[in-house]
Amino acid sequence: MRRIHLLLLLLLLALAVLCSQGQSVSIYVDQGYEVYTDGDEVNLTGRVQGSQDYWDDYHIGHFRRGTAYNITLDTYYMYLEPGLCVTALNGGSSIMSPASGSSWDTHLYHFDVLELDDIWYMYYVGSTTNTSDGIGQIGLATSVDGLNWSRYSSNPVLRSGVDTYDYYGLCNPSVLVHNGTWYMWYGGNSNATTLDIDLCMATSIDGFTWTKAASNPVWRNAANDSAWNGTQLRPSSVLWHNKGFWLYYT
Repeated sequence: MRRIHLLLLLLLLALAVLCSQGQSVSIYVDQGYEVYTDGDEVNLTGRVQGSQDYWDDYHIGHFRRGTAYNITLDTYYMYLEPGLCVTALNGGSSIMSPASGSSWDTHLYHFDVLELDDIWYMYYVGSTTNTSDGIGQIGLATSVDGLNWSRYSSNPVLRSGVDTYDYYGLCNPSVLVHNGTWYMWYGGNSNATTLDIDLCMATSIDGFTWTKAASNPVWRNAANDSAWNGTQLRPSSVLWHNKGFWLYYT
């Protein structure tokens, strides 16, 4: 028994040394993914690059917890390990289906999820078709467990406007809460044919009622098809770090 206790003590000491050196201690590997906290010095090179026909080819989902969203407080990185089997939740079924009939969200795409005070908030883009003539608008659904979702009765919470910068639709919402204010960055499309998308912002005090920034679009694309940021600027994720917003975009 003393030998077992000694082995356990040595194991705990080894883990403590690893953590003190900033090396990651991964968990849940048997479920097909690894999770690291921001305190772990992990080389994430290539971890967020999708490849053809794989789960993260088009958009990489993520979630955040709490109000600070400070990268030094509570940030988690998650990626799929090749060759490992993922256990699907909810029996492998979708957690929210497109609406039926003539609803504004008969097609769903571009989501962002955050958790605040034990409630999950999902902001998503819905449209009437999956083609360019289906103008995307942003809706909200809430959940207490992350699996069972209820659409907000006054959806969409952010609509395409008469202003030219988002007249042809909204896309790619990214939402965080800082100092009691909700911030949403999104792409606003001003051209139905060629997709001329600029970066826009809206704010809210409760996550349900939103006001677009008077200075929209807050960042315009390069208006150059040969440039890497071309004619589209889409927010991917926004963090609060070192007294400022950090924007990752595509």
